[in-house]
Amino acid sequence: MKPSERRNPPRSVAQVLVVDDEPDIRELLELTAGQDGARVRSVGTIQDAKALLREGSFDLCLTDMRLVGRRGPRPGAPNRRRSARTFRWR
Repeated sequence: MKPSERRNPPRSVAQVLVVDDEPDIRELLELTAGQDGARVRSVGTIQDAKALLREGSFDLCLTDMRLVGRRGPRPGAPNRRRSARTFRWR
């Protein structure tokens, strides 16, 4: 390992999932989350989000709290964890 790598270890790239049914909001969140190099995936429905969560995990999920068809974690309610990194919608 090079001395510079010991001081500044390589940073892993954050995986971000954006879930919003409004395309303009989704695009804004994609651009904002991707500014620092995060890999951003975005979808417009809960069903599509569930499909992506079955494929892998994300470090952060940004979601519309009023998304149509959404049941699950509410602000202030405990989240049911899918893994240490992501929660699942019920």
